[in-house]
Amino acid sequence: AQSPSVLQCLRKFYDTGERVPNLPNAFKYTLSQVVTLFGAFYHELHLSCSTDGDCGHMSAFQRTWLAIFIFSSMYSWVWDVTMDWGLGKKEYNWLGPRLMFPSTVHYYGVMVADLFLRFMWMQSLVPPASGAYFELPA
Repeated sequence: AQSPSVLQCLRKFYDTGERVPNLPNAFKYTLSQVVTLFGAFYHELHLSCSTDGDCGHMSAFQRTWLAIFIFSSMYSWVWDVTMDWGLGKKEYNWLGPRLMFPSTVHYYGVMVADLFLRFMWMQSLVPPASGAYFELPA
């Protein structure tokens, strides 16, 4: 589902020559694809124990996936707030110059909810009963 978005961003860069926002946006979609692929191939790539037989720690695969998962979630959240919504401007108390709603509570609430939901969506990619330390209970 993300591939057309990546290709669209790359095509727009090719047509306009504008690196920003096209290449960072393509990078955002690519990160999401990498996290999704890690989830799809988890059982084939997962190493449950380290080479010295220690099964009590996260494998290199799990650490890599977790790092990409966190980076992708944060990158996508910052993109949502700053690029898609036009918020996150320090001089406007982390909001934007033009607001549609009179109460700022709605904006801050939606930013927090978006961050939470970004992590929950990525978390849904962890296969149940995978043995990952960061999985949701089955």
